[in-house]
Amino acid sequence: MLSLNSKEQLSGFFGWYFSYMPKFFVMIYKGIQKRIWHYFSISFLIRTWFQPWKRDISYPVNPSLQDRFKALIDNLIARLIGFVIRSFTILSGLIIIAAINLLVVIFIPLWYLAPLLFLVSLFVSFVLLF
Repeated sequence: MLSLNSKEQLSGFFGWYFSYMPKFFVMIYKGIQKRIWHYFSISFLIRTWFQPWKRDISYPVNPSLQDRFKALIDNLIARLIGFVIRSFTILSGLIIIAAINLLVVIFIPLWYLAPLLFLVSLFVSFVLLF
């Protein structure tokens, strides 16, 4: 049976709390951010931003001037639809990534301040109790 004295247990706790867990949180944060980036395919959507939606392109056969103009309009509409849908998807992904970044900026300082906040609340409760 492993027996540690209280000093070793305390140093083990502080090492875990202030060193290991923040590194673990950063690792989790990077994984979540990477998954969101891949889930929304942001890199691919940026590369194909102005391509037609679902590669829907009109190629008229034996075109007259009216058929060429109709194909041009159809292709421009397909590109516009692709641009709008990709823009909303990219924007949604970036908003979610920004929200996660904000949560991390709030969470990490709170993690470090939690023991202090616990001690302050304990002190205040004793003061109010007596």
